[in-house]
Amino acid sequence: MMSTTNCPNCGAARIHRSRRRTAFEQAAAAIGGGMRRCHRCNSRFLEIGGSLIRLRDAQRVARKMMLGLAMAAAVGVLLVMILWLSHAQSMPPAFFLSA
Repeated sequence: MMSTTNCPNCGAARIHRSRRRTAFEQAAAAIGGGMRRCHRCNSRFLEIGGSLIRLRDAQRVARKMMLGLAMAAAVGVLLVMILWLSHAQSMPPAFFLSA
């Protein structure tokens, strides 16, 4: 099935569906994105809502988002550890000795 959208790379009108290869592409398909490929320049694109996004650009954004989430999770773990340690230091020593 050919699309009526032109390739953002070379301007060719021959854009067709492409197979999903990676976990990122599977995740994009789960939220409504589709993979497309240009016949002329062989570039791959992610189609979301009628817009074509270069696959490497979409992957770069996804990597930055994952890095941000990992950093936020690390900060959260550090905050919980700091709060736990400060709470443990404020307890009287008899609390730790009683069974």
